[in-house]
Amino acid sequence: MRNKTCGAFRKMLALVVFLFIPFLIGAQDEEVPPSEGEPPISQSVSEESPSMESPPGEIPETGGEPVATLIFKNTKIEMIMQSLKKQTGVNVVLVGKVVNDLRIDFVAQNEPVSQILQKIASSKNLVVVRNDSMNYELMDEATYNKERLPKMAQRKIFILKHIKAEDARKALQNVLTKGIGQMAADPRTNKLIITDLPQVIELIKR
Repeated sequence: MRNKTCGAFRKMLALVVFLFIPFLIGAQDEEVPPSEGEPPISQSVSEESPSMESPPGEIPETGGEPVATLIFKNTKIEMIMQSLKKQTGVNVVLVGKVVNDLRIDFVAQNEPVSQILQKIASSKNLVVVRNDSMNYELMDEATYNKERLPKMAQRKIFILKHIKAEDARKALQNVLTKGIGQMAADPRTNKLIITDLPQVIELIKR
């Protein structure tokens, strides 16, 4: 009786194993390919937004001069100059309290630095002084006339032949730059000594 029971149990166990082997084999892990247009799981899907600023040393230029794009509304000129320097490396020094307190609306699209400064100066009756290609000064006219112009004055001596020095002094007195120009006549040597801006001296030479 016991042998019959064991035999039946072995047959049943064999049947169970036979029925479940296909399921055990089909249960192996397998990689599921990503759907079309979906990035693989191992690949990051986040990307940094491209920077709007040009990398240092790669400033777009026109004719060798740096250009910039500036869009401001009711903004101090000081802040605009900071943005200009960040984009181009050009340094603009503001001279005079009047300039420091000025606020303007300003738009420039890929324009050269010199053109940008001239537009700002024209809108507020300012003066642009170019020291070199990377350094400028921006000041009001009063400050320019008081601090900058006198430093530009030159001294020139004219030796006259066909007119007396004193007569020439009287004739040219009104040509001198107000507050800067000076003129003296030496009757003994008939020399006319003039101190004034270069353009005035050039005019007198002609």
